[in-house]
Amino acid sequence: MLFLNRQEGAFTQPLHFQFVWGVLGGIPFTPRNLALLLDLKPPNATWSVCGVSKQQFQGGLCAAAWGGHIRVGLEDNTRVVSGELAKGSYEQVAWAKKVTEVAGREIAQGEEARKIFHLKQEHVIL
Repeated sequence: MLFLNRQEGAFTQPLHFQFVWGVLGGIPFTPRNLALLLDLKPPNATWSVCGVSKQQFQGGLCAAAWGGHIRVGLEDNTRVVSGELAKGSYEQVAWAKKVTEVAGREIAQGEEARKIFHLKQEHVIL
């Protein structure tokens, strides 16, 4: 990320960072590890977290509280917060919605989400 901070004009701004926790060979989730990475990103960059197993939920709690975004879905994690197998991604989405609301934030919908992540309509698959 320090490299990206020094490459003014080389990348379309603002940048987006996806922090992935719990993968083999990666760093484990801790609030300190997330804070260290956030200190390195450009100030105007957006960010989100996802993870494998319980690290998805630990990272998601911090993201909700610290102004980030949460990525959930069975492609990353087949479990719900209790550790049981998820019946579908909808259970993880419901969890993410709940912790986001507890953190005093709102869920981005459709057009608003596309603006946050700078997506054009043609990038959205319905």
